[in-house]
Amino acid sequence: MPEQQTKRRRVSIYRRVNEYAVTAVPDSHRDSARYALRVCRDGETWAVLTPLGTEWAILSADGTWTRGVFRAQPTTARWKAHHHDLETALRLAEQVAPDVMVNGVKASEVADA
Repeated sequence: MPEQQTKRRRVSIYRRVNEYAVTAVPDSHRDSARYALRVCRDGETWAVLTPLGTEWAILSADGTWTRGVFRAQPTTARWKAHHHDLETALRLAEQVAPDVMVNGVKASEVADA
């Protein structure tokens, strides 16, 4: 009995970048991933994140880290201060990446070694 071919409906496929890793430590270093900041899409905006114990801290436009801003409403000033366009989020992450610390050692110290 011949096999029947089923017709497949054409479906559009979409791709998008949802996250960037930004670090001052080269990928060749064994702890590179531990020093990486995450620049994550949150709807139409982007946020810079770093692990802080069992939580995440989020970077504001003035360079301060805050916990729990993802729980804020998107219309609040607090939320807006921590969510940026992609260019701004990447610039902020690049500015603070050398100061990321792991076990008391700054990324800039590891990168220079």
